[in-house]
Amino acid sequence: MKNSLIKLGICVALISVLVVNCKKKEEDDNTPAALLLLYINDQMSGNCATITKATTSGVVTYTATANAVPKGGCNEGTLATYTTSSATAKATSDADFDAKTPFLSKHSECSSVVTTQAASKANITTTSLETSANNDASGCTSYGNSNAGQKFCKDAASLAALKATIQYLSIGDAKTDMSTNYTGQILANTATSTGASYGYTVAALTNLRLATTAELSVISKGAEFSAVFASIGTAACQNKLIADSASLKTLLTKTVGLTSGTITGTSVSSSDRAAVSETIITALTCKYGAGFTTATATSGTTAAIGVCPSSYPTF
Repeated sequence: MKNSLIKLGICVALISVLVVNCKKKEEDDNTPAALLLLYINDQMSGNCATITKATTSGVVTYTATANAVPKGGCNEGTLATYTTSSATAKATSDADFDAKTPFLSKHSECSSVVTTQAASKANITTTSLETSANNDASGCTSYGNSNAGQKFCKDAASLAALKATIQYLSIGDAKTDMSTNYTGQILANTATSTGASYGYTVAALTNLRLATTAELSVISKGAEFSAVFASIGTAACQNKLIADSASLKTLLTKTVGLTSGTITGTSVSSSDRAAVSETIITALTCKYGAGFTTATATSGTTAAIGVCPSSYPTF
């Protein structure tokens, strides 16, 4: 996500330079500038699908998970972090824990969460990471903030094998490619909202959209959100954390899936959800390959998944 923001800054700077340059040299051939602007616009548009290959008994299934990251950030550098160094993974894990602490330490209601987080941090060692990777069939394990796409692999061969099952594909519009899942998300979340009284209106669920790159950075890598997530089960702490940030509360309120199973406090209530005019999801999904040939229907609170476009790659 950091790389995407850097690229966006560079693009804005280039556009500024081009505008000034065009004013100074209106008589010059502006074809190169026009082409560069088209390229910048292209890189900042579209969505990104992470395609994962799974093989079971020789049968291959591909799962494409799309988010709002634009074409320019559709790559491993933006969406994943891999290492074969348990020391590096441990250091990153420690940093992820440490980033939550300032938010949690502000409130006495969060003291038990601080204690639990400190114990969890201490339990993650280079040895525990190596053991976890060795015990996994892939030879790799998630570390630190698992939402951030961080993987530790026990050796170079395991890392190479992991990367061989993942590709990144720039697509025009995730809502078009994953239309079955998009509609399914609306139907499933409508059933959830009605059945569990989470409070969303049908209109807000119909106005479902993908989280922006900025919103994704908060949900997947943000320390403040991570602190809220760590406080699950401690409502008083969670209420304090959410009350500290109006922008975070707005994001949590709109994001379907962050229901009372995650947001246990009363700072995000059913009336808060009833007041929003749109809802947010972090990803859309489709599948293809010999292991998945027919779209599934929405079942209760489980969203439908459709077959990906035929242009999606096999590897």
